[in-house]
Amino acid sequence: IFHATGDELEQVALKTLQVITTELSLGVSMGGSNDPVEKFLRPIITDCMAQLQKPELKLAKPSGKILKACAMASDPACTAITLATIPTLLSQYTTSDQATRKKALLDVLLDFLEASRALYGTAGLPTEHDKDFVTPLLTFKDRFFELFTNALMSSNEYNALRLAGIKGLHSMILLREFLSETEISYAVQFFVRIILEDPDSELQQTALDSLASLALLMPQVVRVIALPALFEMLPTSQSDMDVDTVVQKKSPEYILNAITKIGLEPTLFAETVPQILEKLGAVSNEFTGAANASYPIALLTTLLDLLKAKAQRSHGDLPQYLDNLVPHLIGMCIYPTIAASDDTESAMKNPEILNVVAGIMRVIMVHVDTSAQSGVINAIFGIFVHGNLSTLATFVTSPDQVPFTPLRSDSRTSQQNTTVLFATVIDSCRQQTVLPVENLQQFTGSLVEVTIKTPNVTQRGALAKAVGTILNKFNKGNALQGFISQVLVPQLHNVIGQEQSTSAEREAALIVYTWVAKAMVLSTNQIGYDMSGELMKMFSVPGLGKIAADGFNIVIGEQPDVMTKETFAVLRLLYKQRFFNYCIPYLVQGFESSTNGVRHNYLVALSHVLRNIPKQVLLTELPPLLPMLVHSLSFPDPELKSSTIATFQLITKDAPDLTAQH
Repeated sequence: IFHATGDELEQVALKTLQVITTELSLGVSMGGSNDPVEKFLRPIITDCMAQLQKPELKLAKPSGKILKACAMASDPACTAITLATIPTLLSQYTTSDQATRKKALLDVLLDFLEASRALYGTAGLPTEHDKDFVTPLLTFKDRFFELFTNALMSSNEYNALRLAGIKGLHSMILLREFLSETEISYAVQFFVRIILEDPDSELQQTALDSLASLALLMPQVVRVIALPALFEMLPTSQSDMDVDTVVQKKSPEYILNAITKIGLEPTLFAETVPQILEKLGAVSNEFTGAANASYPIALLTTLLDLLKAKAQRSHGDLPQYLDNLVPHLIGMCIYPTIAASDDTESAMKNPEILNVVAGIMRVIMVHVDTSAQSGVINAIFGIFVHGNLSTLATFVTSPDQVPFTPLRSDSRTSQQNTTVLFATVIDSCRQQTVLPVENLQQFTGSLVEVTIKTPNVTQRGALAKAVGTILNKFNKGNALQGFISQVLVPQLHNVIGQEQSTSAEREAALIVYTWVAKAMVLSTNQIGYDMSGELMKMFSVPGLGKIAADGFNIVIGEQPDVMTKETFAVLRLLYKQRFFNYCIPYLVQGFESSTNGVRHNYLVALSHVLRNIPKQVLLTELPPLLPMLVHSLSFPDPELKSSTIATFQLITKDAPDLTAQH
């Protein structure tokens, strides 16, 4: 081990020592010099302690590893090694003035703490270890706590010593039945102080990582000590952002990042949600406008990031936030839009904030069952379709408020913008959830009509997605097939082709057309392929050709916020390959027969298709398309060039011979 030529050999040797020590310890009770374990360990301890006389030298570290490996083997071994070494190591530390030597000694003490945790168990976790056995390090607990605390709080510029202090306190907390609740609280306070006051980023991150680890095992102490301290540092007014304090205040983004790291565990998240909402309520009317909205956006993004992380870990507490968090946020977004004057300033009217709120709603909605979704969808339709706000949290009627009519093309812009929330709820519904409308075809047609007429880009995009989602999810048994093919598609064709329609209406109809095509392509419905063919015919239409070409990114691309597997869209197997096989011949033929002005649109559509199909399909079908790709590099469109170069990078790596031919 002292002269190992590589990590693998060293690990094998350490494991061998541990196994031998374990075997020798079987049936041993502490006591006598003839114990085989003590006989075996005596020369090992002697050699290692000789090297640790100069702990800053290179053989000290492997000496610590050897003692750790043997101490992990059994209670008799750990006790023997601890009693034979720790007093000397503590004495060395006390008499040393060199920071590097102190740090090296703390590293050895850390090895002992890790060995004890492996042998005697981790605090807060169930253990298979014999609970009658406790670590022999208990004898030295107070000295350990003093050493690691002093190292952490020292003003020494040698940060490695302070880092060892953080790691040591963390290891002591994790060791089963080692520190008392009071001592753990003190250690957590030290971590919080480092996070909030220390200027060194590495120390901050290490303390935060330690706190995040403890939050999962001991959420109560983090809830009582760390969370309140962090939330206290968050501003509640614009003036808080400008105040200079003796201690350099951390930015709200920094504090919220810390909250994100430690707030995952259900009891901690339950504490985090109301405090963030309280802060949001306090600042929403003050931090307004694009320049000042970053703080409210950061508050909500913290909730969204925590919810996403909880969803990835399959936390079971997500459904409970459907009944309190979702209505609260919807209310906060709607109330400012019904004030007597639309000039009322509120950060909650900011479109970016609405998108974050939509993301929060989506994460929660997809994790509840059909019954719970039905309750929400009924309330949402009551609010957005009928203007009934009585189901919202803390709703109070006022004589000077205006009606809430977000699904009209002539309503307030701020109300129209909230349709992103309406569309998100529809998109998050399971296929079994029933939309509370008497006639789904008529309702869908009304959404299309508003989408075409509205001058509001946000409302147009949200409602177009909602239409696509409805047609994708609720066309069970082709129940909507006739409506789509005989009513909706001809209606959209009519608007797109009418010269008397305004350019905005034609563009809006084309956008709806594209989302309907996507809904059908995902379910491999023939209507989707027919619509895609019609989209290609629009490449030559002035003013619409580029929009139609970019529409292929919507049709075949994976959109993060709508019609995904996670939101229960109807996705048929191999839908991308089928779309590719249908479109490519038409794209090639259209490119070859069109003029230069139109060719660009065929290349744009091709780039979207190639970027969104599985790599294996791309490599198999690419050879006849390479001349088109080479040609696309001659066009000035930077996005087209970037996409083409990315395709070439892929095939150069996986099919270099193919690239070389061109």
